[in-house]
Order: sequence, then structure tokens, then C-alpha cells
Amino acid sequence: METTERIVESYCRYIKGWFTISNIRCSGQYEIDLLAVDASSDAGVKRYHIESGVSISGAYSKLTANEFSLEMLRDRDKQAKQRRTIGYFERKFNSKGVISELEKYGFKEGNYKKVIVTWGWTTEAEEAATNKGIILWDFRDILKKIAETCSGRKTYFANDTLRTIQLFLRSYVFETTSSVIQLGKREQEHGVTTILFECEQAAAAFTRNTDSAETIRRMRDERHQQIC
Repeated sequence: METTERIVESYCRYIKGWFTISNIRCSGQYEIDLLAVDASSDAGVKRYHIESGVSISGAYSKLTANEFSLEMLRDRDKQAKQRRTIGYFERKFNSKGVISELEKYGFKEGNYKKVIVTWGWTTEAEEAATNKGIILWDFRDILKKIAETCSGRKTYFANDTLRTIQLFLRSYVFETTSSVIQLGKREQEHGVTTILFECEQAAAAFTRNTDSAETIRRMRDERHQQIC
């Protein structure tokens, strides 16, 4: 199971509270990424067949509605682009081997929803997915929801994936807070230094116009008190 798939399963299981089964092998060299069941609704059980295709490559990060063909999928130079199409996932959703395996778990046509997890999508892909009854999840939104949940809890997550994200968040928050504090201190020190410099400049100018050492000391003391 890839890291992104682990994160998606952790999101479904620990954040949404769904039952999950992952990496189900099917005939035809297919594998179902994730099956999820939501039994919390009074309206009945909700089932989800979830496939993940997350890429952060600048050229192929978004899901598209571009043409899909097995011939182009076999072409190494075009393979990455083909894996970012709605058609690529449709091929898996509609595979006889996948459908046959789904039925063993009570997933039958019409009683479950198909979900694609991706790193964004084009407008055309969203329209195509809607027309085909496919739900799109943005992987970035999943990460944000996990982060919101982890940051608001002091609970120890036994799940390795969530625990890693939780530790990263705490480390990030600590480093950010420390940086802000240090920046504030530097700004404060800079402000004090500036005032002291102005004080010395004013005293020097006054010295040129008076011979009263006592008056100069008194002025400096007053300014230093204002600073403190």
C-alpha cells in the first residue's frame, strides 16, 4: 500500500469513523485500493469504493477528462498522463474482476458510490465525473481535515500514519511559534536600540549648547526611564 493510500484509509477509519478494507486483489491483475462502509447513518449503510491516484508532479497532478486508451497506457512516454484521466479509473471501476470481488463484500450496482482521490482536477474532469456518478476527493482537503483533527486533540494515535502527521504538526507549530517569539524579541531589541541611539544623539547636541553636566545626566536618566 502506498503512503497516500494509507493516509486515505486513516482518514476514512479514524476521522470519519468508517469501517475499511484495503488492497483487495481481483482477477485480471487488478486491486481495489479501499472499500469503506459508513454504518452511522439512520438512513442505512453507505458503501464506498475508493481509488487513489495522487501525483504532485506539476505536469500531471490534476485529474483530467483527456482521452484514455490502452495503447497509450502501454506507451511509457504517455503512461503518466494516461493515469491522470477519468477513463483510467473507469476502466478499473467497471472491470469484471473488480465487480465480481465487490459483490463478495455486499457491494452491488446501485448500493455504493465510486470515489477518486486526486491532487486537484480540471473543470472538464469534474463535469465528466459528475455525469458518470463518480465523487472526487481532493487529497489536500483530506490532509487539512486530518491536521485539524490532530491539532485539536491530545489523544495518542496508535495508527502510525496519523501519529506521524500528528508529530509533524506539533513540531511545525512549535517551530513556527518559536520563530514568531524570536522575531518579536528582535523587533523589541531593535526598537530599544533605536531609542537609545536617539537619546545619545540628543544628548550630544545638547552638550554643544550647554556646559551643565548635571543637566545632561538628568536628561539621559529621564529618557532611559521612559524606555524601561
